[in-house]
Amino acid sequence: MATTPSPFRGVERFSLFTTAVTFLLLVLGNAVRATGSGLSYLTWPLYNGRVLPDREFHVLMEFSHRAVAGTLTVLVLALAALALRRRETRARLAGLVAALLVLLALQVVLGALTVWKLLAPVVVVSHLLAGQLTFATMLVLHLVARAEAGGFGPGPEPAPPGLRGLFGAATAATLAQIALGGLVSSHNAGLAVPDFPTFNGRWIPPLEGAIAYQALHRFGAYALALLLLVAAWRARRSPRCAPAAAGPRPWWCSRSASERST
Repeated sequence: MATTPSPFRGVERFSLFTTAVTFLLLVLGNAVRATGSGLSYLTWPLYNGRVLPDREFHVLMEFSHRAVAGTLTVLVLALAALALRRRETRARLAGLVAALLVLLALQVVLGALTVWKLLAPVVVVSHLLAGQLTFATMLVLHLVARAEAGGFGPGPEPAPPGLRGLFGAATAATLAQIALGGLVSSHNAGLAVPDFPTFNGRWIPPLEGAIAYQALHRFGAYALALLLLVAAWRARRSPRCAPAAAGPRPWWCSRSASERST
């Protein structure tokens, strides 16, 4: 007897493609910033009144970013319609879809302000963070749809005690580190200090000017790395990872010698 396909299957597949496009947009945004192409045109959304710009490297970099952003907008609207079309998917995904639409609208506004405000640091960092949150929300939506479609086995695995808060803190620290990276870039502080890991031969530099952004970014990276190591250690010491634990061991557990030999 044939089984009825899960109503989440279509959302799962379409959201995976949309997540990949979102990631591509993040990469292109970084490329635009790294190549100094953000102000190749000072008008938005058209290029001095034209739909297609001149064929020049920096202009084409910015154009590719805008073109993929426009494509992503259409994809997100289509995904929202697909997720809200049926009662089952709407009940489970409506909140994530609403958050995604709000973030998308915010990204459009911030993208325009990035040009109109001539790459003002606060706007650039806000645009960067909103982009990361959009990608994270899209990824969560895909994972939820996949879980509901049975893509993770017979049932969801509960998080080990205390890990939810720990990984929440790691997520917040990651966003803070991304924001610090945006500040380093927007203030041209990437080469404010020519040596590593010291600061002009000093371990603790004066927190002033461009050096302050570089120092905060480095110290933030050290703190984030330590927090992630603690989270990984806590996850692997979970009771669910004990050899005598009932049922299949979660993916975050390290494999025993006997398991590695099979």
